[in-house]
Amino acid sequence: MWLKFLVLVWLKHVICVLWLVVLMGLVGGRLKMVYQSLREKIEMEDLINKEFENYKRKALDKQMKLSRELQNERNKMAEMRSA
Repeated sequence: MWLKFLVLVWLKHVICVLWLVVLMGLVGGRLKMVYQSLREKIEMEDLINKEFENYKRKALDKQMKLSRELQNERNKMAEMRSA
């Protein structure tokens, strides 16, 4: 009688441990997927930030070039008026 009881208790513990192992495997797999997704999102953010910085730099360069050209034209107009 006691032996059956001990076997049943032991089986109950073994089943609980197996379920915990399976659960840990599922959680671990899910965490791995989340980490990979997060890493991809961080890489995409870095790429977008680099593209935006390039865009800002080019826009600033273009603005400076246009400002210089405008100032050159203003200087020419001032010279023509004074001559």
